[in-house]
Amino acid sequence: MKKVNIFNRIVLMCGMLFVCAASVFAQISSDKDPNADFSQFKTFGFKPGTVINQGKTETNNTIMDNKVDNAVASELTAKGLKRDDNNPDLIITYSAGAQEKTELEDAGPGFAGPGIYVADDWWADSYDEFWANTYNEGTLMIDVKDAQTNDLVYRVYGAGEVKKKSSKQDKEINKIVQKGFKKFPTQ
Repeated sequence: MKKVNIFNRIVLMCGMLFVCAASVFAQISSDKDPNADFSQFKTFGFKPGTVINQGKTETNNTIMDNKVDNAVASELTAKGLKRDDNNPDLIITYSAGAQEKTELEDAGPGFAGPGIYVADDWWADSYDEFWANTYNEGTLMIDVKDAQTNDLVYRVYGAGEVKKKSSKQDKEINKIVQKGFKKFPTQ
């Protein structure tokens, strides 16, 4: 009987660790206008974006502009498009934001989650111990617009934990851009 109880606790603890680990990784998605004719797009240009950090808007964040610009230019150039900031077919811009988030997680004995559980022949409420995980969640949304019509033709969205070190931020931005532009239509 005790072996089953220990096994259940280990399985539940592994499940909680998996959920915690999965919540740290970025969520990345993309969407495209199904009616857009991507074969007509040969060039792209970059327009500086907007950064919203803890409710404050920055429109002149050249550091973030350069990070997103370099990552997107690398992907689009690899797909055969050429950069032309004077007369582009596509205009690339972005919005980025960060907000402090707090998650509450049950840290009670047995890690059984909310509710009533039995451990060693006694009953207890599992709501008695929690820990708080506070972190900054960032979002990056990259818009690709038809320069002639100003219609949105492709969008990349990424969300995840903001890293403090600049080198880790660069990796996260590159990961969002690479995965987000993986399905970008080419000729």
